[in-house]
Amino acid sequence: MLWKLAEAFGVRRPARDKTYPRDPNPEHWKTINGSHVHMDKNGNYDGGAGGKFNGRHHYGPDWRQKAALMNRLTAALHKGIKPQKVAPKATNLGNNGGKSRNGAIINTGKGQNPKPREPSSMGEWATELKKYGVDVNFSKINDKVGMANAKEIYEVISENPKIANFINKYGVIVDAKPLGGAHGVTSYYLNPTFGKIRITLDQKSHDSIEAAEKRADLYEKSGFKMPCDKAHAPHYTESHELGHMIEAIVCYERLKNATWVTSKEFKQETNKIKREIIKCAKDIDPNTNFRNYKQYLSDYGKTNPREFFAECYANYRCGKANILGKAIGLWIERWNKNV
Repeated sequence: MLWKLAEAFGVRRPARDKTYPRDPNPEHWKTINGSHVHMDKNGNYDGGAGGKFNGRHHYGPDWRQKAALMNRLTAALHKGIKPQKVAPKATNLGNNGGKSRNGAIINTGKGQNPKPREPSSMGEWATELKKYGVDVNFSKINDKVGMANAKEIYEVISENPKIANFINKYGVIVDAKPLGGAHGVTSYYLNPTFGKIRITLDQKSHDSIEAAEKRADLYEKSGFKMPCDKAHAPHYTESHELGHMIEAIVCYERLKNATWVTSKEFKQETNKIKREIIKCAKDIDPNTNFRNYKQYLSDYGKTNPREFFAECYANYRCGKANILGKAIGLWIERWNKNV
Protein backbone atom coordinates (compact mmCIF):
# COMPACT_ATOMS: atom_id res chain seq x y z
CA MET A 1 0.00 0.00 0.00
CA LEU A 2 2.85 2.38 0.84
CA TRP A 3 4.52 1.90 -2.53
CA LYS A 4 1.21 2.23 -4.41
CA LEU A 5 0.71 5.61 -2.76
CA ALA A 6 4.33 6.60 -3.34
CA GLU A 7 4.20 5.56 -7.01
CA ALA A 8 1.23 7.87 -7.48
CA PHE A 9 3.66 10.71 -6.82
CA GLY A 10 6.39 9.47 -9.14
CA VAL A 11 8.48 7.38 -6.73
CA ARG A 12 9.61 4.27 -8.57
CA ARG A 13 10.17 0.86 -7.08
CA PRO A 14 13.87 -0.01 -7.04
CA ALA A 15 15.08 -2.43 -9.66
CA ARG A 16 16.34 -5.76 -8.42
CA ASP A 17 20.08 -5.86 -7.96
CA LYS A 18 21.31 -8.96 -9.83
CA THR A 19 24.56 -8.99 -7.84
CA TYR A 20 22.98 -9.28 -4.42
CA PRO A 21 23.77 -13.04 -3.95
CA ARG A 22 27.49 -12.12 -3.92
CA ASP A 23 27.16 -9.21 -1.51
CA PRO A 24 29.43 -10.01 1.50
CA ASN A 25 28.31 -7.04 3.60
CA PRO A 26 26.23 -8.36 6.55
CA GLU A 27 24.63 -4.94 7.01
CA HIS A 28 22.84 -5.44 3.69
CA TRP A 29 21.06 -8.59 4.86
CA LYS A 30 18.08 -8.95 7.15
CA THR A 31 16.13 -11.97 8.36
CA ILE A 32 12.35 -11.80 7.98
CA ASN A 33 10.27 -14.75 9.15
CA GLY A 34 13.31 -17.03 8.78
CA SER A 35 14.24 -15.90 5.25
CA HIS A 36 17.39 -13.96 4.36
CA VAL A 37 16.49 -10.78 2.49
CA HIS A 38 18.90 -8.39 0.78
CA MET A 39 18.77 -4.57 0.83
CA ASP A 40 20.17 -2.22 -1.81
CA LYS A 41 22.19 0.90 -0.94
CA ASN A 42 18.98 2.89 -0.36
CA GLY A 43 17.62 0.44 2.18
CA ASN A 44 15.07 -1.13 -0.17
CA TYR A 45 14.66 -4.91 -0.34
CA ASP A 46 15.71 -6.20 -3.78
CA GLY A 47 16.15 -9.95 -3.41
CA GLY A 48 15.71 -13.07 -1.34
CA ALA A 49 12.59 -14.83 0.01
CA GLY A 50 11.48 -15.44 -3.56
CA GLY A 51 11.13 -11.72 -4.20
CA LYS A 52 8.26 -11.46 -1.72
CA PHE A 53 9.62 -8.29 -0.16
CA ASN A 54 11.11 -6.66 -3.28
CA GLY A 55 10.45 -2.94 -3.43
CA ARG A 56 9.66 -2.54 0.24
CA HIS A 57 11.78 -0.27 2.42
CA HIS A 58 13.60 -1.33 5.60
CA TYR A 59 12.73 1.21 8.28
CA GLY A 60 14.72 -0.19 11.16
CA PRO A 61 13.61 0.13 14.78
CA ASP A 62 12.66 3.81 14.63
CA TRP A 63 9.06 3.89 13.42
CA ARG A 64 9.16 7.69 13.07
CA GLN A 65 10.93 7.37 9.71
CA LYS A 66 7.94 5.54 8.29
CA ALA A 67 5.46 7.81 10.04
CA ALA A 68 7.19 10.92 8.68
CA LEU A 69 7.12 9.50 5.14
CA MET A 70 3.41 8.75 5.39
CA ASN A 71 2.77 12.23 6.77
CA ARG A 72 4.56 13.77 3.80
CA LEU A 73 2.68 11.59 1.32
CA THR A 74 -0.65 12.35 2.96
CA ALA A 75 0.13 16.06 3.05
CA ALA A 76 1.02 15.92 -0.62
CA LEU A 77 -2.19 14.09 -1.42
CA HIS A 78 -4.44 16.54 0.40
CA LYS A 79 -2.57 19.79 -0.18
CA GLY A 80 -1.55 19.51 -3.80
CA ILE A 81 2.21 19.36 -3.25
CA LYS A 82 4.21 17.01 -5.46
CA PRO A 83 6.86 15.31 -3.28
CA GLN A 84 8.99 13.68 -5.99
CA LYS A 85 11.76 12.85 -3.53
CA VAL A 86 9.88 11.30 -0.65
CA ALA A 87 11.72 7.94 -0.59
CA PRO A 88 13.66 7.79 2.69
CA LYS A 89 17.29 6.89 3.11
CA ALA A 90 18.19 3.49 4.51
CA THR A 91 18.45 3.10 8.25
CA ASN A 92 20.41 -0.19 8.07
CA LEU A 93 19.63 -0.86 11.72
CA GLY A 94 18.67 -4.13 13.36
CA ASN A 95 15.57 -4.93 15.34
CA ASN A 96 15.74 -3.76 18.94
CA GLY A 97 12.67 -5.47 20.27
CA GLY A 98 10.21 -2.70 19.42
CA LYS A 99 11.78 0.20 21.30
CA SER A 100 13.13 3.23 19.49
CA ARG A 101 16.44 4.72 20.58
CA ASN A 102 14.73 7.42 22.66
CA GLY A 103 12.13 5.10 24.20
CA ALA A 104 9.16 6.19 22.09
CA ILE A 105 5.81 4.45 22.47
CA ILE A 106 5.44 1.73 19.84
CA ASN A 107 3.58 -1.49 19.25
CA THR A 108 5.68 -4.10 17.49
CA GLY A 109 2.92 -6.52 16.49
CA LYS A 110 4.15 -9.14 14.03
CA GLY A 111 6.82 -8.83 11.37
CA GLN A 112 9.88 -6.65 10.91
CA ASN A 113 8.41 -3.14 10.91
CA PRO A 114 6.81 -1.91 14.16
CA LYS A 115 3.73 0.29 13.94
CA PRO A 116 3.26 3.37 16.12
CA ARG A 117 0.66 3.47 18.85
CA GLU A 118 -0.58 7.01 19.12
CA PRO A 119 -0.66 8.37 22.68
CA SER A 120 -4.13 7.97 24.16
CA SER A 121 -4.00 10.70 26.79
CA MET A 122 -2.67 14.21 27.22
CA GLY A 123 -0.22 12.88 29.78
CA GLU A 124 1.25 10.45 27.26
CA TRP A 125 1.50 13.21 24.66
CA ALA A 126 3.33 15.45 27.13
CA THR A 127 5.79 12.65 27.91
CA GLU A 128 6.34 11.94 24.22
CA LEU A 129 6.86 15.58 23.25
CA LYS A 130 9.27 16.09 26.14
CA LYS A 131 11.67 13.72 24.35
CA TYR A 132 11.95 16.26 21.53
CA GLY A 133 12.45 19.31 23.73
CA VAL A 134 8.81 20.46 23.95
CA ASP A 135 7.43 21.38 27.37
CA VAL A 136 3.66 21.21 26.88
CA ASN A 137 0.98 21.93 29.48
CA PHE A 138 -2.63 21.85 28.29
CA SER A 139 -4.13 21.04 31.67
CA LYS A 140 -6.38 24.12 31.54
CA ILE A 141 -8.10 23.32 28.24
CA ASN A 142 -10.40 20.59 26.98
CA ASP A 143 -8.57 17.26 26.85
CA LYS A 144 -9.61 16.42 23.27
CA VAL A 145 -8.61 19.87 22.08
CA GLY A 146 -5.32 19.54 23.93
CA MET A 147 -4.56 16.19 22.33
CA ALA A 148 -5.34 17.55 18.85
CA ASN A 149 -2.88 20.38 19.46
CA ALA A 150 -0.26 18.04 20.92
CA LYS A 151 -0.50 15.85 17.83
CA GLU A 152 -0.10 18.92 15.60
CA ILE A 153 3.12 19.86 17.39
CA TYR A 154 4.46 16.33 16.98
CA GLU A 155 3.65 16.20 13.26
CA VAL A 156 5.28 19.57 12.58
CA ILE A 157 8.45 18.45 14.36
CA SER A 158 8.57 15.04 12.67
CA GLU A 159 8.13 16.52 9.18
CA ASN A 160 10.73 19.30 9.48
CA PRO A 161 14.35 18.39 10.30
CA LYS A 162 15.46 21.97 10.93
CA ILE A 163 12.62 22.61 13.35
CA ALA A 164 13.32 19.35 15.16
CA ASN A 165 17.03 20.19 15.47
CA PHE A 166 16.31 23.68 16.78
CA ILE A 167 13.81 22.52 19.40
CA ASN A 168 16.09 19.70 20.48
CA LYS A 169 18.84 22.26 21.09
CA TYR A 170 16.92 25.19 22.56
CA GLY A 171 13.53 23.79 23.58
CA VAL A 172 10.08 25.35 23.25
CA ILE A 173 7.23 25.90 25.72
CA VAL A 174 3.59 25.42 24.73
CA ASP A 175 0.83 26.04 27.25
CA ALA A 176 -2.66 27.48 27.74
CA LYS A 177 -4.02 30.21 30.00
CA PRO A 178 -6.50 33.11 29.88
CA LEU A 179 -5.31 35.70 27.38
CA GLY A 180 -8.16 38.17 27.64
CA GLY A 181 -9.05 38.45 23.95
CA ALA A 182 -6.36 36.90 21.80
CA HIS A 183 -6.80 33.25 20.80
CA GLY A 184 -3.06 32.65 20.91
CA VAL A 185 0.28 34.40 21.23
CA THR A 186 3.91 33.58 20.48
CA SER A 187 6.80 35.26 22.27
CA TYR A 188 10.48 34.95 21.50
CA TYR A 189 13.77 36.75 21.98
CA LEU A 190 15.87 38.05 19.11
CA ASN A 191 18.50 35.49 20.07
CA PRO A 192 17.56 31.89 20.98
CA THR A 193 20.22 31.73 23.68
CA PHE A 194 18.33 34.39 25.68
CA GLY A 195 15.33 32.14 26.33
CA LYS A 196 12.88 29.63 24.90
CA ILE A 197 10.19 30.38 22.38
CA ARG A 198 6.81 30.21 24.11
CA ILE A 199 3.44 29.55 22.46
CA THR A 200 0.38 30.21 24.60
CA LEU A 201 -3.20 29.31 23.64
CA ASP A 202 -6.17 31.08 25.15
CA GLN A 203 -7.92 28.88 27.69
CA LYS A 204 -11.46 30.07 26.90
CA SER A 205 -11.04 29.78 23.12
CA HIS A 206 -10.08 26.11 23.44
CA ASP A 207 -12.76 24.84 25.79
CA SER A 208 -14.40 22.47 23.27
CA ILE A 209 -14.05 20.93 19.81
CA GLU A 210 -17.43 22.36 18.79
CA ALA A 211 -16.47 25.93 19.70
CA ALA A 212 -13.26 25.66 17.69
CA GLU A 213 -15.16 24.33 14.65
CA LYS A 214 -17.74 27.13 14.78
CA ARG A 215 -15.05 29.79 15.18
CA ALA A 216 -13.00 28.49 12.25
CA ASP A 217 -16.10 28.36 10.03
CA LEU A 218 -17.16 31.88 11.01
CA TYR A 219 -13.71 33.34 10.48
CA GLU A 220 -13.30 31.65 7.11
CA LYS A 221 -16.68 32.89 5.83
CA SER A 222 -15.92 36.43 6.99
CA GLY A 223 -12.49 36.41 5.35
CA PHE A 224 -10.79 37.19 8.65
CA LYS A 225 -8.92 33.87 8.67
CA MET A 226 -7.72 31.44 6.03
CA PRO A 227 -9.73 28.38 4.85
CA CYS A 228 -9.67 25.53 7.36
CA ASP A 229 -11.10 22.03 7.24
CA LYS A 230 -13.45 21.18 10.10
CA ALA A 231 -11.25 18.31 11.27
CA HIS A 232 -8.30 20.67 11.75
CA ALA A 233 -10.22 23.52 13.41
CA PRO A 234 -9.13 22.64 16.99
CA HIS A 235 -5.47 23.38 16.14
CA TYR A 236 -5.87 26.31 13.71
CA THR A 237 -4.70 28.86 16.27
CA GLU A 238 -1.75 26.74 17.29
CA SER A 239 -0.80 26.14 13.65
CA HIS A 240 -0.83 29.92 13.20
CA GLU A 241 1.41 30.35 16.24
CA LEU A 242 3.71 27.55 15.05
CA GLY A 243 4.09 29.63 11.90
CA HIS A 244 5.42 32.49 14.01
CA MET A 245 7.81 30.05 15.69
CA ILE A 246 9.09 28.72 12.37
CA GLU A 247 9.68 32.19 10.96
CA ALA A 248 11.62 33.10 14.11
CA ILE A 249 13.77 29.98 13.66
CA VAL A 250 14.46 30.98 10.05
CA CYS A 251 15.49 34.47 11.18
CA TYR A 252 17.76 32.99 13.85
CA GLU A 253 19.39 30.92 11.14
CA ARG A 254 19.88 33.84 8.76
CA LEU A 255 20.82 36.48 11.31
CA LYS A 256 23.63 34.98 13.37
CA ASN A 257 24.20 36.24 16.91
CA ALA A 258 21.23 38.58 16.78
CA THR A 259 20.56 41.01 19.65
CA TRP A 260 18.05 43.75 20.33
CA VAL A 261 19.87 46.06 17.94
CA THR A 262 18.94 43.79 15.03
CA SER A 263 15.16 44.14 15.43
CA LYS A 264 15.11 46.17 12.22
CA GLU A 265 16.94 43.37 10.43
CA PHE A 266 14.36 40.88 11.74
CA LYS A 267 11.56 42.91 10.16
CA GLN A 268 13.49 43.21 6.92
CA GLU A 269 14.03 39.46 6.89
CA THR A 270 10.31 38.75 7.33
CA ASN A 271 9.63 40.98 4.32
CA LYS A 272 12.18 39.00 2.35
CA ILE A 273 10.61 35.70 3.39
CA LYS A 274 7.19 36.96 2.31
CA ARG A 275 8.52 37.76 -1.17
CA GLU A 276 10.13 34.31 -1.36
CA ILE A 277 6.80 32.63 -0.58
CA ILE A 278 4.97 34.64 -3.22
CA LYS A 279 7.63 33.58 -5.71
CA CYS A 280 6.92 29.97 -4.72
CA ALA A 281 3.25 30.61 -5.41
CA LYS A 282 4.23 31.83 -8.86
CA ASP A 283 6.31 28.67 -9.37
CA ILE A 284 3.18 26.61 -8.67
CA ASP A 285 0.79 28.84 -10.61
CA PRO A 286 2.31 31.39 -13.05
CA ASN A 287 -0.90 33.42 -12.82
CA THR A 288 -0.15 34.27 -9.18
CA ASN A 289 2.02 37.33 -8.69
CA PHE A 290 2.83 40.24 -6.36
CA ARG A 291 -0.18 42.19 -7.66
CA ASN A 292 -2.92 39.63 -7.09
CA TYR A 293 -1.76 37.37 -4.25
CA LYS A 294 -3.91 39.20 -1.69
CA GLN A 295 -7.07 37.71 -3.13
CA TYR A 296 -5.96 34.41 -1.54
CA LEU A 297 -4.96 35.98 1.78
CA SER A 298 -7.06 36.49 4.91
CA ASP A 299 -7.63 39.98 6.28
CA TYR A 300 -5.51 39.12 9.30
CA GLY A 301 -2.71 37.93 7.05
CA LYS A 302 -2.62 41.36 5.41
CA THR A 303 -1.65 43.00 8.72
CA ASN A 304 2.12 42.60 8.26
CA PRO A 305 4.65 40.07 6.86
CA ARG A 306 4.73 38.11 10.15
CA GLU A 307 0.97 37.55 10.11
CA PHE A 308 1.21 36.75 6.39
CA PHE A 309 3.56 33.88 7.20
CA ALA A 310 1.52 32.62 10.15
CA GLU A 311 -1.78 32.69 8.26
CA CYS A 312 -0.33 30.97 5.20
CA TYR A 313 1.18 28.30 7.42
CA ALA A 314 -2.10 27.70 9.25
CA ASN A 315 -3.82 27.32 5.88
CA TYR A 316 -1.13 24.85 4.78
CA ARG A 317 -1.55 22.76 7.93
CA CYS A 318 -5.35 22.82 8.17
CA GLY A 319 -6.55 20.77 5.22
CA LYS A 320 -7.81 23.40 2.75
CA ALA A 321 -4.60 24.82 1.34
CA ASN A 322 -5.06 27.47 -1.35
CA ILE A 323 -2.23 28.71 -3.57
CA LEU A 324 -0.53 30.53 -0.67
CA GLY A 325 -0.83 27.51 1.62
CA LYS A 326 0.73 25.33 -1.06
CA ALA A 327 3.39 27.98 -1.65
CA ILE A 328 4.53 28.08 1.97
CA GLY A 329 4.61 24.28 1.95
CA LEU A 330 6.97 24.41 -1.02
CA TRP A 331 9.01 27.17 0.64
CA ILE A 332 9.43 25.13 3.85
CA GLU A 333 10.37 22.04 1.85
CA ARG A 334 13.10 24.02 0.10
CA TRP A 335 14.23 25.57 3.36
CA ASN A 336 14.62 22.13 4.95
CA LYS A 337 16.72 21.10 1.96
CA ASN A 338 18.70 24.38 1.89
CA VAL A 339 17.48 25.11 -1.64
